[in-house]
Amino acid sequence: MNQRAWLERGILSAREGHWDVAERAFTEAILRSPTQWEAYVNRGNVHQERGDLDAAIRDFSHAVAIGPPHVAPHFNRGNARAVLGDLDGALSDYTAAIARDPAFARAFELRGHVHQRRGDDGRAEEDLTRAIELAPDRADPYGNRAAIRAYRGAVELAMADCEAALDRMPRGSQKRDPIARLLSTLTRAKEGLRVPIDPPPSGPRARPTMDLRAKFLRALDGAGLDYTTRRRKTGVAATVRVASGDKITIVLDEEAPRLAFEATRESASRMITWERVTPITARASVPKLRSAIEGAIEAWRARRPRSRRAS
Repeated sequence: MNQRAWLERGILSAREGHWDVAERAFTEAILRSPTQWEAYVNRGNVHQERGDLDAAIRDFSHAVAIGPPHVAPHFNRGNARAVLGDLDGALSDYTAAIARDPAFARAFELRGHVHQRRGDDGRAEEDLTRAIELAPDRADPYGNRAAIRAYRGAVELAMADCEAALDRMPRGSQKRDPIARLLSTLTRAKEGLRVPIDPPPSGPRARPTMDLRAKFLRALDGAGLDYTTRRRKTGVAATVRVASGDKITIVLDEEAPRLAFEATRESASRMITWERVTPITARASVPKLRSAIEGAIEAWRARRPRSRRAS
């Protein structure tokens, strides 16, 4: 196949959550055309989905070095750098993305987050305002600007932002809770009650976090498992090959955080079916996830029928 065919195969595989297949396809595309930036960006996205941010940054940097006029190389590298806490690098990348597309609302929004984490609330508010002007239907910039304005004492402006954010958020969204609490606090403050208003996350208080899905994938890699993944409505499912003919499906449910393990083994005499659910927290660490995965696999292996030795 030619470079374009490998690239298209990789994009299709990535959409289906087949990360191993996608990575191989993008690598083949790069080998056939080393100056094609799209393959580097897409392979970087695969690395990022799997939690390998260092590898993602290397691929995004290759794409940046090729020098396309597109926003993706800088923007995606900025996202990875922000997660790792490289705020200077993220700020530079978001600024470069904006230079390539001055109407890119998401780049303004995320650059505002970086300013906020650096403690520069003035520039953060400016960027969030610009993001709102470019994409007025998004809720998140209103909520983030509300937190900044509340801490700076602009109570009525902050209340208006809270209401705008809530109007744009779906019912039942977990993101509504902190906005609603802030609006309640601001309402009491406007009525003359003395209430503390928490500062927006900034500077050293804002520690970079990795989402649960990325930590789950990193735990699978850390356990040295042979697996493939696919997206699910509320998380991701990994099929792990644990022995010849034996597979375990591990489902990460992000809504009600838990790991669900399912395994079957069919033999000539019987079929063994095994299920196990392990509750986790939304902030579960990579080592804890890895421990849960390894413990479940060991429990499954203990249930497998042992072959008889010849006497």
